[in-house]
Amino acid sequence: MPAGRGGERAGAARARHDAAGGARLPRHRPPAARGAAGPAHARATRARAGTPRLHRPSRQPRAGVPTVARVSAIDTSAYLDRLGVSAAQPSAAELARLHAAHVERVPFETLDRPRGITPDESLTRIVTQGRGGICFHLNGAFMLLLQELGYQVSMHAAGVQSGYNPNPVGANGTHNVLTVSGLHHALNPGGRWILDVGSGEGFHRPLPLLPGTYQQGPFTYRVRPSDARAGDWRIDYDARESCSGVDFSPEPVDPAQFGTVFDRLADHEMSIFFIYGWVKRHHATGFDELIGCQLSRVGLDGRTTRALTTAEEYLGALSEIFGLRLAHLPADARHDVWRRFHHNWTTRDFRKDMFPSRT
Repeated sequence: MPAGRGGERAGAARARHDAAGGARLPRHRPPAARGAAGPAHARATRARAGTPRLHRPSRQPRAGVPTVARVSAIDTSAYLDRLGVSAAQPSAAELARLHAAHVERVPFETLDRPRGITPDESLTRIVTQGRGGICFHLNGAFMLLLQELGYQVSMHAAGVQSGYNPNPVGANGTHNVLTVSGLHHALNPGGRWILDVGSGEGFHRPLPLLPGTYQQGPFTYRVRPSDARAGDWRIDYDARESCSGVDFSPEPVDPAQFGTVFDRLADHEMSIFFIYGWVKRHHATGFDELIGCQLSRVGLDGRTTRALTTAEEYLGALSEIFGLRLAHLPADARHDVWRRFHHNWTTRDFRKDMFPSRT
């Protein structure tokens, strides 16, 4: 079933689950003056694109930005339907709305081991099948969407420092982030923004590519030069999140370079994600996370956790909280997803698998 059709009930359930506000720009507290609040953004009436496919004239690549392999056509209307938004002219406020919608509605998920991370495969997962994916799928597909909508966007190699790793890994290419330029704003005169829709947590709306501390709801993020390599950037995450932060390189890269990295990660460092079926998505006041049969929500009141003990509970959470209806799978295959992760969760030792050096 194409994404965006039949999803109204799941979207309404997520809206009730979130009770979240709109996609506001982050409040910036520069190093010398804390407490500056962002302006309110009036919502203009937005007209939906009149044709199902959006074809734009080819644009000359900016100097130094790698040429990205493009699919023949992007079903932009269906992609925007998946996000629950309509097309509008590029702006900082519109970029914030798109980013917030993506992290809320298209989760990080490892319910299967993807065959690849090419643009075609990423768009098929997200738009046609209504799925999520890992960072390479999510940021890669979002990059293509933003290009079609007229944004100046590039991809950058990054690395995530987990909460239990005392040292940053640097921009080692095991993750990626996006930057958008040319969108000047009172909070960001330089007009460059950091985007990451591929981690399931972290910031809900774009951050200015500008040193400073930024408040988004109850969460605080800091952008600063990286300690790992001169010239790189660092995003320090809020202390309540499971990751300490992300380092990324300022040099644009071609998404194709991550294919070999993904194959290695999927077979080694990321294998635990496919054993337990990790699903994560951000919302305005925190994030939801499903690991095996344990469903957690981090929000204003801290962390709440409950066990999912039946297929109905598990598949219901996938659909209503994470927007994963798995409609492209027959009913028995959907139940196989539950049976596989329930078996692994109840027969394996998650902490031993997650922290082998501590056992």
